Amino acid sequence: MPSATRFGLVLLGLKGPTRNHVILFAYLVLVGAAFLPVLEGYNPLREGLTARRAYELGLLVIATGVAAMYALSRGLPRLDFPKSEIYILLAFALLGLVSASWSPNPLLTLGKASQLLLIVLGVTSLVPLFRKNSRLLGDLPYLVGLSSLTLVGTFLLLNYSIWGIPLASVVTSQGATRLVLGYAHPLMVGNLASLGVVSLMISNRRLGPRLILMMPLLWMVWLTSSRGPAVGLVAAGVVLTLFHLRSARRTRLQFVLAGVLSIWLLIAVQGFIPVDATAGYVKQLRLESVAGLSGRLDLWRFALEQVQERPLLGIGYETGRYVLLRYAAFAGVAHNSFIEVLIGTGFLGFTLLVVFSVELWRTIRWTRDPFLAGLATYAYVYGLTNPIVFVPGIGMTLLTLAIIRAVLLKRAHSPPFERLAWGT
Repeated sequence: MPSATRFGLVLLGLKGPTRNHVILFAYLVLVGAAFLPVLEGYNPLREGLTARRAYELGLLVIATGVAAMYALSRGLPRLDFPKSEIYILLAFALLGLVSASWSPNPLLTLGKASQLLLIVLGVTSLVPLFRKNSRLLGDLPYLVGLSSLTLVGTFLLLNYSIWGIPLASVVTSQGATRLVLGYAHPLMVGNLASLGVVSLMISNRRLGPRLILMMPLLWMVWLTSSRGPAVGLVAAGVVLTLFHLRSARRTRLQFVLAGVLSIWLLIAVQGFIPVDATAGYVKQLRLESVAGLSGRLDLWRFALEQVQERPLLGIGYETGRYVLLRYAAFAGVAHNSFIEVLIGTGFLGFTLLVVFSVELWRTIRWTRDPFLAGLATYAYVYGLTNPIVFVPGIGMTLLTLAIIRAVLLKRAHSPPFERLAWGT
């Protein structure tokens, strides 16, 4: 490894980094960049291979190629599927490819299904590297956090080149200001930042450096006003806290949290907090849209009614927008992972998702791995309001990596691996 590269990685907290660390870090950055668009938006019903679709697919091909070619160069040609969830995800990706035959936009379906397939192939190409270099398993959460920070910093520079300001933003109808990076939707940025925070929570570094690295990512979640990722982040934080605490401390923590919440509610109800002091925070939270989940409840009712037209095989993977846009202009997706799968691939695809979820729960119980538990909690909680599970994206990539990591750590049966699994 070049001395300059090694020095740079040491500055990032990676002591004695290997080439495998560089490959894994490059893979994470490329996949993350693929789902943060730098190209202006387009009509979601537009046919053919658009510039943005080519950008996403191209970066995923490069990322997968980097992982696969390095594995081949090291004499590790065999793909490794260490757990049944990977086979289920692969089967779903193949179902997505087949659904192009009845999809209203075959190229869109082929493109999205290919992205999911590339994620499976890319992640499994890394498995032999994990087996050859066990340190990668311990450093993976920290590398994820560093890649999130790298992407946020890169896109701040991109904002400056596009708009002349690093923090480009839009104002919603409720008056909240939401950060925009590149041409990405604020929720994409909030999702990336939240995933980075969850990963840093469980990384094998000291608490102080982790908190310092978390702060800019948490600030991104706030600036994007990403309530869905924020709720998923809180849920993941609670699960990770319970994982680390013994039963007595866990009970005390629950009482402390309940007490803090009760005191806060009492102060708020009694009006002890001046309205002017909290007006900006309330506006940023957009509380007036929480009751109907920003229109999602009515959208879900409409989507479930449309499922009845093609209940078995669906309309075609990732083409639910052809049905949902009849409801409203904002309904390019179902804003729910499970309904998105149901409307796109019908009960066949939904069955694969259910089986995957059951197997994932069994893997968490078997491995007791907090990184997997935290990411799964985040993905499924956030997935209730936006597509993330069984959808090509950085979230599904990290969840797949976490499954493989947890299984390899569990099967190692050695104290060093057990210590790394607990992020200590």
